[in-house]
Amino acid sequence: MSGQTRLRVREVEGAISTKKRLRQSRAFLLSKRQELARFEDVEDFVFQICERCPRRLQGIEYHLLNIRAEMARQLWSRQIFIGTSVLDSLLFWAVR
Repeated sequence: MSGQTRLRVREVEGAISTKKRLRQSRAFLLSKRQELARFEDVEDFVFQICERCPRRLQGIEYHLLNIRAEMARQLWSRQIFIGTSVLDSLLFWAVR
């Protein structure tokens, strides 16, 4: 297999891995909608988990960051520069 072919295979594998990770994050967050609905906004959520992170909320931050990172990559690659705090708010609102 040539170097270019191997590189292309890695790119495809990486894209599949990213899509799988995003699907898993989406499914996890949607399963936590009821928990997230208890918070007024993303700031309220962050303050609550900083003080004490109940077991039922563990993992939410990780999955929010996975999706936010991909949203930022997609937008920024198209020269649409939206700050991460805005993306956090939009994502949190959409999941709730």
